[in-house]
This record gives sequence, structure tokens and C-alpha cells, in this order.
Amino acid sequence: MAKVSGIEKAFASYGADLVNRNWAVSSIIDGAAVMSLWAHKFEKGMVYKDQLSRWPGLGNNLFRKHLQQVVDEKLPIRLVIATSSNPGAVDRGEDASKFKNTFAVRPELVGQLEHFDGDKFQVLFSKAP
Repeated sequence: MAKVSGIEKAFASYGADLVNRNWAVSSIIDGAAVMSLWAHKFEKGMVYKDQLSRWPGLGNNLFRKHLQQVVDEKLPIRLVIATSSNPGAVDRGEDASKFKNTFAVRPELVGQLEHFDGDKFQVLFSKAP
């Protein structure tokens, strides 16, 4: 896992830009989605589970749009791992930008969206071929 200094640099490592560095946590690049996912939401190592209803805001709206685009276009997901100093507050939907967050990239992993019902979603990551 390669730590980077900030979310913008993490996304840039995949050739992705954020529409707004203050609230965006997802982006679409040619042939893939790049998504920032919380480290504490990974289960069984490579399975990520979360739900959109736990957090409000513009970033949520864009993330939802990008998840739907992943479904519609069968896009793979490239991973930016966000680690918060206060995961409990993140789970309560508090403004995560108020906490110390670190970011890392895992370019060797590629995710496939296994479930998305408009709220809950699950992504399975595996090593890229």
C-alpha cells in the first residue's frame, strides 16, 4: 500500500481529477471508476461494504451517480483507501473532513461491484491480472 499526501494526489496517481477537492470522493476515468473507500469498512480483507444513507452532501450525490455508472457500464473500480482518525464519527455521518484522514493507493487491486440497491453497496477487490 502506497501512502500519498492527500486525496488529490491519490486520485492523480490513477490519472483522475476530483471535481471538488473539498467534497468529491469519486471520479470516472477512461474505462474505470476511482473511489475513495474507508479502511474500516473492509470485511474479510478484500470485501468492502457500506451504505450511502449514512452520509449527506454533494460528495454522496456524486458517488451515487458514479456507482450507477459502474452498474450501467460494468466499470471496474480502482481503489483509494481513506483512513480516518475518527471512524465512529464517519459511521455516524459526521463531516469527515474535520478529522485527520490519510490516503493510500492500491493499484494492484481492482474492484467489481457485487451489489448496489441504491443505498447499500458491496465491492469485491482482487489482484489485477
